[in-house]
Amino acid sequence: MRLASIRSLPSAMMCGVAMKGAAVSSRFARASRAVVFGTLAYAAMPTFAMAQTAAPQNDAIEIEYWHSIQNSTDPADFEAYLKKFSNGNFVELARNRLAKLHAPADICQSLIGTWSWFVNGDVEFRTDGTARQAFSGFDATWTCDKGTVTIKWPMGIVDKLTLSADGKHLKGRGGFLGLSTVTGDRQ
Repeated sequence: MRLASIRSLPSAMMCGVAMKGAAVSSRFARASRAVVFGTLAYAAMPTFAMAQTAAPQNDAIEIEYWHSIQNSTDPADFEAYLKKFSNGNFVELARNRLAKLHAPADICQSLIGTWSWFVNGDVEFRTDGTARQAFSGFDATWTCDKGTVTIKWPMGIVDKLTLSADGKHLKGRGGFLGLSTVTGDRQ
């Protein structure tokens, strides 16, 4: 067996250590490295074959992982994917998704600030997704997706509004039963 031949080589020969005379030792070292590397390459082949059979399992794990996060809105999910699968099949998609998630929230950013409301004075929209009507003191939560604003007030009142293209006007329906016209203008 070839592995037995490695064990039988003197340790000096396996390491390529110089023996007597430079010319002899360099030829001897080259020959010994060729034998050792050739034998090691042969010995490493089963390991390489095992690594090749593990690749489809790794691909399956990566694909399952990607399917679990592909619709996520949490940047940490895509950062974790990139860390775990830095050379993965979906790296470009993960980077694109991260860029979109870290990008400013388009027109919705113009919602932040104080608005003259159609009733009861001003409403202040905050970056944390909350709003407060100054006159009544009512607090609300809000979401915005591509200029469509949903405001949830106490007592189950929900306003659904559209933000104008210039980000200065809100208009929609809301109030009890969603029958009232709701408007706001940027101050």
